[in-house]
Amino acid sequence: MKTLFIFYLLVVCIQDAKTMYFSKRWILPSLILGLLVWKPYDLWGSSLGAILFGLPSLCMFHCRKDWIGSADVCFLFYFGWILGYERMIVAMFIALFIGFLWLGLGKRFFAAKEIPFVSCLAIGVSISLFCGYRIWYSLLL
Repeated sequence: MKTLFIFYLLVVCIQDAKTMYFSKRWILPSLILGLLVWKPYDLWGSSLGAILFGLPSLCMFHCRKDWIGSADVCFLFYFGWILGYERMIVAMFIALFIGFLWLGLGKRFFAAKEIPFVSCLAIGVSISLFCGYRIWYSLLL
């Protein structure tokens, strides 16, 4: 099932990188796939992950709509729920690193002005899905 989820993240990544637009219609298939992949090991951690990453992004969306899109907000809630707060923190750091790298290299090579954040987040989530706890606990030590 994780392989199917990684394939889904690859499709999400390519779609957002090519068009810089991601429809909220993908949320329903995401929820169905998430129910197949996610096992409720830690309901508290999953709820905290969704709240810690979803609510600030929702506030940012309402304050500055040119900074973050509604699909970004939906996927931050969703990935926070799937990964929990520990692995989501790791995924977010990876996504931010990739986003800054995209912006820095994009200005230099192909005049990019925007970051496809769902793509960056999908890469961060795919890495964090497999080795997020290992990275999290190695950073704590």
